[in-house]
Amino acid sequence: MGAVGPNRIGHLLNLLALVDFSRMCSWGRVGVASGTLVCRDVYSMTPDAAIASMRAPAQMQIIALDVTNRCDLQCSNCTRLLANQRRRWDMTPENFRTALRSLRGYPGIIAMIGGNPCLHPQFPELCGIFVEEIAEPRQRGLWSNNVFSHQEVIARTFGVYNLNPHNDARGIASIEKLQKYVSAGYHHGVSYHAPLLTAVRDVIPEPDAMWDAIAACDINRNWSASIVQNQRHLRAYFCEVAASFDLARGEDHGYPVVEGWWHAPIEHFGAQIRHFCPGCGVPARLEGRLDSEDTDNYSVSNTALATNTRGKRKIVPLTEPVKSEHPVTTYNEEERRQPTPAEVQEAMTIYVSVIIPCYNASSTIRDTIASVAAQQLPPNVAVEVVVVDDQSSDDSREVVERIGLAEPRVTIRGMLMPRNSGPAAARNRGLRSSSADYVVFLDADDALAPGFFWVLLNGLSEHQELAAIVTDVELVNCHREVLPAQMDAMVWSMPSNMIMRRSVADMLGGFPEDRAFRGKHASEDMIFKQALTAMFRVGWIRFPFLRYRVHRGSHFDLFLDTTTVVDGELRYLKESNDAVDVAAAIYLNAAARRVQEIEAARVSPDGGEAHVAVFEMKRQEVVP
Repeated sequence: MGAVGPNRIGHLLNLLALVDFSRMCSWGRVGVASGTLVCRDVYSMTPDAAIASMRAPAQMQIIALDVTNRCDLQCSNCTRLLANQRRRWDMTPENFRTALRSLRGYPGIIAMIGGNPCLHPQFPELCGIFVEEIAEPRQRGLWSNNVFSHQEVIARTFGVYNLNPHNDARGIASIEKLQKYVSAGYHHGVSYHAPLLTAVRDVIPEPDAMWDAIAACDINRNWSASIVQNQRHLRAYFCEVAASFDLARGEDHGYPVVEGWWHAPIEHFGAQIRHFCPGCGVPARLEGRLDSEDTDNYSVSNTALATNTRGKRKIVPLTEPVKSEHPVTTYNEEERRQPTPAEVQEAMTIYVSVIIPCYNASSTIRDTIASVAAQQLPPNVAVEVVVVDDQSSDDSREVVERIGLAEPRVTIRGMLMPRNSGPAAARNRGLRSSSADYVVFLDADDALAPGFFWVLLNGLSEHQELAAIVTDVELVNCHREVLPAQMDAMVWSMPSNMIMRRSVADMLGGFPEDRAFRGKHASEDMIFKQALTAMFRVGWIRFPFLRYRVHRGSHFDLFLDTTTVVDGELRYLKESNDAVDVAAAIYLNAAARRVQEIEAARVSPDGGEAHVAVFEMKRQEVVP
């Protein structure tokens, strides 16, 4: 494991120098207020105050990637102003990959949208790039009105859907075919679109009142920022409708798309807001039109744009504004219930399962669970503890039950194995019962050090290419010398010092349960990690986020007794065990086949060592 990958965590590794974890990294900026409190009376809003009260991209649950302006419909008051865009464009696969990489660390949904993204001539290729760059299906969204014949690739790619066929029979038929592969609901019936070209400056000419309306804009409150390809260049916008105006006018007021652009505060987008918002109709909240009318309303400020339309579209000048209490897009009464804010937050939550195999651990399990419960967590992370009792003969189950009743900081679930089957089977039982995004396999006598979740989850969020992150280990009550090479080998053979993506654990098939791995030859965790590093990229944080309790006469002692170090290299003194070798080969081959079948492996030509990225972290950076 000596190969060293690019040290790209950077500032992340200095975060623990601060006592308050909530100030450490980008997690603290997601889903929280900008820090500016604006107290105002009606019609006393200034441009600066309006901008300060608006949501920045980092506070949005969704960021949209517009990949094409092709569309098979001509909806009234289209939010993409497609009929007003004179040039046909499709985002290149290279630009699509760059756009995704610019969103590294963004915890929300990344929505592929258009036009209709399924009309992009390289849609399947974009789907493949999406899977390569964004590891979590829950972050990969598809916004479409007709999926055509792409049902299979869509089912493999996306985990979130916003499908609105606008009552078009072809679109409905394509989506109902998709439902054979995935559970994807869609908007039934017709919809109504508020006008975009009825500029709020024309409807509400008084500046204070106009900026008051802009501050309460439905798009900024409930929709998303976006990335588009504008004149062959990637551009970022605080608002997806702002991007539509730029594309329709053939102008470029977007910001360059660089990694982390979405972190910028809303004030950074002030020039865009001042340029686009007064000319947009959404803040005016006027009555919408039926989507199938193929008609746009406009006001004097947007006359040139409205009259520069393609096809036989009707344009109607605004004469008598009719105010509406509805959002920019509304649906008929047959429409399925829209998600509540609480449900949206639920969809944004990242879930972690800490799976603890337990056998006669009543003396240590309390401290182990406490080390999980005491962790400070980012606001959108929820952790559950799953204790799988392997038919303990002591009172471990009763202890866990009492902890579950008394511990308010974390959810605790207890499970009982039908018979004593060993730690591998217990871990796999817990894994099968979990639906979390990430899993930790923590032994019942180990403990997590403060900062484990915050640093490791942030590392996986910033580094989508990593399947897991392992950390160094602190030995507690160690009664003998451990050489550095032996310590490194332990890091890569124990399960507790790691967090991994749940999907990767499933691909590997969990831990090997062959009886050859039980007893004094226990090595199922080492074989599991061997498979992991051979087939996926793994990060290594060189700081002890795990406290490993040493017991005399344990496998720890056996390992030290049967190894030595010569010229800094670990040597094994014992003969290999044929049964263990055969069981290991069977497991590794099965895991490799499974991963290849799922087409999700990133196999290293060097047997996995080049897949280990090492991140240095010094002890003094943690101690206040």
